[in-house]
Amino acid sequence: MIANHRLAAAETFDPHKIAPLIDSKTLNASIRQEITKLQRTVLARWRISLENGQIWTQKDNRELGLAVGQEVVILRGSFGSFFLKKPQSNTRIRVKRIQ
Repeated sequence: MIANHRLAAAETFDPHKIAPLIDSKTLNASIRQEITKLQRTVLARWRISLENGQIWTQKDNRELGLAVGQEVVILRGSFGSFFLKKPQSNTRIRVKRIQ
């Protein structure tokens, strides 16, 4: 049986009651770090080491001019995906954390 839920005029809508897996703090989470090491993989994709010790590998074939010492931003996407971009650019590449 499906119960009818109607909001009273004084009630406010709380999306966490409906979808508790959505966390507003981590929904727009991103990190900003400097590149310490760049390597090309066999498939000519980037393997990117950051100053915090994380290592990310590129998952798509898009070109993004990266250099050691450059600051980059890692953004959280939907369904557990991540993107890497330059701070002042809209172009981004899909990445996966390997360490």
